[in-house]
Amino acid sequence: MTRALFWLPALLVLGATTVAAQEEARILVQADKSKGTVVRELFGTEIKCAQGADGLMTGLRGAANDFQPAVMDWVRPLQPGFMRYKFMRGSWNWEDGIGPMGARKDDPARQKVMGVDEIMAFQRTVIGDASTCHLVVSPRNPEQGAALVAYLNFPADPKGRDRVLGVSKENGRDYRTAGYWAALRAQHGHPEPYEVVWFELGNENYLKDGGFNRDSRSYLEATREVVKAMKAVDPGVRCGLNLDCSPIKNQDWRVRVTEEGGDFADYFIAHSYYPFAYPRNSRYVKATTNLDRLQVEELYYKMIMAGAHQACSDWRWFRDQLKRTTRGGSIPLCLTENGFHLEVHDARAQNTVLVGVYDADLIGMMVEHARELGLASANLFFLQGDDPWAFLQHSFARRDASAISVRSPYWSLYLWTHYFGSTLLTTDVRCGTFAIPFPQGDDWPKEGVYWSRIAAQEGIPLLSAHSSLSADGKTLSLIVINRDLYQDRETRVELNGFLPETSGSVHTLNSSVTAASRKTEEQFAVWDSNNEDAPGTVKIRDSRIENVGRTFRWRFPAHSATAIVLRSR
Repeated sequence: MTRALFWLPALLVLGATTVAAQEEARILVQADKSKGTVVRELFGTEIKCAQGADGLMTGLRGAANDFQPAVMDWVRPLQPGFMRYKFMRGSWNWEDGIGPMGARKDDPARQKVMGVDEIMAFQRTVIGDASTCHLVVSPRNPEQGAALVAYLNFPADPKGRDRVLGVSKENGRDYRTAGYWAALRAQHGHPEPYEVVWFELGNENYLKDGGFNRDSRSYLEATREVVKAMKAVDPGVRCGLNLDCSPIKNQDWRVRVTEEGGDFADYFIAHSYYPFAYPRNSRYVKATTNLDRLQVEELYYKMIMAGAHQACSDWRWFRDQLKRTTRGGSIPLCLTENGFHLEVHDARAQNTVLVGVYDADLIGMMVEHARELGLASANLFFLQGDDPWAFLQHSFARRDASAISVRSPYWSLYLWTHYFGSTLLTTDVRCGTFAIPFPQGDDWPKEGVYWSRIAAQEGIPLLSAHSSLSADGKTLSLIVINRDLYQDRETRVELNGFLPETSGSVHTLNSSVTAASRKTEEQFAVWDSNNEDAPGTVKIRDSRIENVGRTFRWRFPAHSATAIVLRSR
């Protein structure tokens, strides 16, 4: 096979040929060429608030309602930069979950145990700033939304500026005045406003079971009234509308929401999941005519490694579409859920080493292109609970004592929150590429092989690299993703405008499982390795790099995410 080796300005060159043999890659870090401030709000995650935040709250069964200490021992060190709270599931009302626990109204989902007061307490404990979170609210109830803004943000002493909120047509409740809710907040121990900013109007309402029967016109009519009511209480809040930014999914909804919703929304919300596949493409082995079973199964793992590249391509496409609307493409995009997505629930397949590398890669694409794509925040789905998706898995929702399994996505986010600085640098990458072949045999499109969100394509870079400086300019961080499933990548790193000390620290996210050879069938055990079968298999391992200068070499392991941290002389 022919080889491809070329310079990539941080990413995205399509149409190059596939690389089979090893080539020395090159990374050029231009420390004297800043790309601006790193958007650390992209280092977010999420909590589901039902069932006492899925066991986070001790009040689910105990008398005291505190955060589970064993869970918080892992949450605090993670240091996320943003949070999202999904509450008010079903017909439950937020106002039934405030104040003394004994006075709160219960429901089968036990949502009162992680109510608004607990959400704000968690936000202050973990983030420290109430403005750096998203709250998911009803897209249908203007009076209820206005009352929530009042409880969170309205001054306890309105000084004659009180506002009548009225009776809700949705639930028949009289929400009285903004001052009433502010006084109630003060009565509950917090007289000062929280100053929450970001509110999402609904969650994935474009889906068939999203509450609007996929009727975007009805969604816009309802949310327009909610936004108006919320901003009447606090003009500073920002309200977002949800859509799908994948070019091949939910097109009709997206077109109307972007064209009409931009008139009153402050931002758009998208959930960025890839690849939407079945493990090892098991459903499509028999249907594929041009690939054998082993090739079909291998393609699944390639699709994972292509996920972040595909995501960035889709975000760029979406931003180009927004530029054609009346807002001129200036409206921010918040990726309030993102991560790895299968078409089945499988805790092991959901949390493999490749998923950890993909998640780290996805965050890197956001960081690198946040300004050009208008990305304001992002949340890796999701933090903790008893669920295949939770990257701190426990069963406190069902029992008083539980072990905690730390899954690979935890380490993906940890890599970025701990080993990346505040100023983004220009990073150029010269490396080979790989391809996603088009499997034949059914009518799935090239834009989504096997009905996934991964397109058949060539020219996917084997390496992705991102660099930064600390606030004082004395620490340079380089995060490199090796998407190669089989080979370590010998890489020459060049530093312009930064003279490092001769040694530095290295932090590598990978698996401890190895294979006897590079045969595909022997690699499956490596690619599928996870912490469900053996705790501690997939994690960040620390080492040192020596003999560092303005130019040095490092071998980045196959399917890994590596942070190199260097101090200046």
